[in-house]
Amino acid sequence: MGRFRWIALIAVVLAGAAFLVAYTFQKARPDIPSDATHLDARARPADCMTCHGPSGGNPRSPNHPPGRGNCEQCHYWAGEPR
Repeated sequence: MGRFRWIALIAVVLAGAAFLVAYTFQKARPDIPSDATHLDARARPADCMTCHGPSGGNPRSPNHPPGRGNCEQCHYWAGEPR
């Protein structure tokens, strides 16, 4: 493989990696609603899984990344600055 082909291959791989990183950060993460139910749970973050756990009434989607028990690591409260 010639030198130009190696450079082109490396450029394509780096462009693909940059695209994936940019795409990851562009995906909108839903806000946490500021209604009474969610504001009550704000004081007790573990309560989120009561509704959003596998057996809850509104479980997280199957493609949701594994959580660490703190929804505020990725999600923001509606109406609050980011």
